[in-house]
Amino acid sequence: MNHFKKKEGKWTIKSIVSHMMLWDRYFYKEAIEKIALKQTVTLKQMDFEEFNRKAIEYGNRTETSEIVNKAITYRHKIMNDIRGLSEEQLHQTYLEAEGNVFYIPQYLKDFIWHDQHHMEPLKKYLANLEA
Repeated sequence: MNHFKKKEGKWTIKSIVSHMMLWDRYFYKEAIEKIALKQTVTLKQMDFEEFNRKAIEYGNRTETSEIVNKAITYRHKIMNDIRGLSEEQLHQTYLEAEGNVFYIPQYLKDFIWHDQHHMEPLKKYLANLEA
């Protein structure tokens, strides 16, 4: 299928979904779930290039259905846990593992920007399916 082939300098659709799912999983497990469970946030500064390289490798060795199922699962977990927070929890600032501030409203703004950043290739791919 053509969406698995990498064009020069571009990520495949599978790589993009894998990348988004793994970032969702990371933020869920290290921040959102911890906050919902009233535990300490364990986020750390990441080497983004290394994380993204590993996301592509994960996408290359993992079945598409597994990536999609996990992407849906982690996105639902994020949304459900955030919906379940009190106003106080939602607007509290949390300290990450290295002492940086994690603030859910800012995370959501960044989260939306990140999604929109990756939507153009996904929209193009879906438009080609409909054509």
